[in-house]
Amino acid sequence: MNARLTKGRHIVDGDDATGAYRYEIVTETGEVTGQWSPPVNKPKPPRAKGNGQARCLSLEKFIRHTEIIGGCCGNEQAEVWGCKSFGECTLSETVPSVPACCNGCGRKITERSSLNPIILASHLAPGDTVVMTAAVRDLVTANPGEYDIMIASNFPELWENNPYCHHVTTNESDAELDARRYIDLHYPLVNRSDELPYHFIHGYRKDLQSKLGVAIPQGPFHGDIHLSDEEKGWVNQVEEVFGWKGPFWLIVSGGKEDFSAKWPNPTVMQEVVDHYRGKIMFVQVGDSAGDHHHPDLNGVFDLRGKTSLREMVRLMYHASGVVCPVTFAMHLAAAVPRKTDRIKPCIVLAGGRESPHWEQYPGHTFLHTLGALSCCETGGCWKSKCEPFGDDESKCELPVPHESGVLIPKCQMMITAQHVINAMELSSGNHW
Repeated sequence: MNARLTKGRHIVDGDDATGAYRYEIVTETGEVTGQWSPPVNKPKPPRAKGNGQARCLSLEKFIRHTEIIGGCCGNEQAEVWGCKSFGECTLSETVPSVPACCNGCGRKITERSSLNPIILASHLAPGDTVVMTAAVRDLVTANPGEYDIMIASNFPELWENNPYCHHVTTNESDAELDARRYIDLHYPLVNRSDELPYHFIHGYRKDLQSKLGVAIPQGPFHGDIHLSDEEKGWVNQVEEVFGWKGPFWLIVSGGKEDFSAKWPNPTVMQEVVDHYRGKIMFVQVGDSAGDHHHPDLNGVFDLRGKTSLREMVRLMYHASGVVCPVTFAMHLAAAVPRKTDRIKPCIVLAGGRESPHWEQYPGHTFLHTLGALSCCETGGCWKSKCEPFGDDESKCELPVPHESGVLIPKCQMMITAQHVINAMELSSGNHW
């Protein structure tokens, strides 16, 4: 849904103000379906019925003035909003969050910042959210002082301590939508991931760049998760629960049921654990919710279903390495700050579902089978399921029954424990 706005000059004279606005509500095909004019001094964007919403696109033209003011407010800072087009202050009641006493009366401005209020929204999985953090970092780094960013996400824990956004919410309220330009972020670049030389990290950034209409150069090759110094100093969960003070690796033996085509062979995971028994301690992690499947592993510390997202962030900070399929843990391994100067090794059992260049981060080992099977001979198959889940679309063409009773994609069955062990030896350099 797009909205075009033609706006009359907003005139303010003392406490008496008039405003003239006209909105045209336009569908994606360009059809004008209606117009709307708000009451004087109440310029709130309308809600369009059906597909999407109409929002005032002039919101990016507003700038925020920070003033030292006296009188009824005392000597305090307060926010006053003005329009970049005309340079005049609006009445306080026209813009949410502006104090009622700040009515645009022309007090002297002692500090001024140009901040466009925006909501960047994505309600996808935790791994997608980790990748999105890089786009927000790159936007602010390339355009310092330009945006007041609110994040709308199902996983606010992944935005804690983030210096590039000031507000995080799980549910966008009407007031927030009225006060900020709303941008729903996706990564449509994934649809050409088998043919173009881009990584997942480019997907959100390019979508944001296109929707904002500003240049956003690519930043560091990883997501952007932040820990406070206090968090880094806390006793890690493995020591707290199991009393283990030594190094450990994280291991993920499964995944979400709606993406069973990503599941690794659990026998391989157990063989890797057995091979390093007495040398490497593994900590098994994964969600225990009903829509996840993480087979039991023997000889590990089991934290499945016992970590919040924030606890998982801290576990990743302390972990020496990771063994997992293409999943949240893989993205997190690259995004969490390093505890030492060494790149954290991450051995990814990927099979033939996704192209390596779309998923692999620097220092990670991506065990794939692209080119080995007819279903992935020219690129990733991008199928979602081996096990029935919901509809029958996007099913793996070559599922293989596993002795545990589940179906595992053949591409994953081709990856052996020795492949994983060799990758661990090469990437870790015996720094366990």
